[in-house]
Amino acid sequence: MGCDGEPSATEGTDGEAIEEALVVLGGRDAWRSVEADGDPLAEHRPDVIDCPLASWRPEDGGLEVQTGVCDYLALMQPSSVALDEGDRVIVDLWHNALDAAAPATGHVAVLIGDVLIGEATVVIPTQAEALRFEWTVDRPVPAGSEVHLHLHNHGYNSWTFVDIRALVGARAR
Repeated sequence: MGCDGEPSATEGTDGEAIEEALVVLGGRDAWRSVEADGDPLAEHRPDVIDCPLASWRPEDGGLEVQTGVCDYLALMQPSSVALDEGDRVIVDLWHNALDAAAPATGHVAVLIGDVLIGEATVVIPTQAEALRFEWTVDRPVPAGSEVHLHLHNHGYNSWTFVDIRALVGARAR
């Protein structure tokens, strides 16, 4: 992440991949809540969503979500990078130890448009865990494509999206 909150890039040389932030994770103003008609995972939505703005916030350059006060998160931000076939997208995230009054599951997913980049279903209770989703781009994706974050689970838990980046160029393949 650049010092001014804008996506940063690592320049490659002679056929090396260039690493670029796909979205501004910690940019609260860059995200918008997704309504049911625009939610690519609407089948997961509860009838009533309770997710106040204060339940998700920038945290050390990432985006932290407190699921004890947010029962369903659906956010979207346009991508800042065009992707070509063979480029890669890498998503890093983690959760604290997860607990609930009764056994439950948590579900997290990241999508670009309607393409699922990665998802995990986590049994609760469980210990803290880091997750990584990786996707090799199989068709051109223009800059400005919708990047969706999806998260829901029961219990007072904390999840942090750490990084969503693209590796573009010859060596990304």
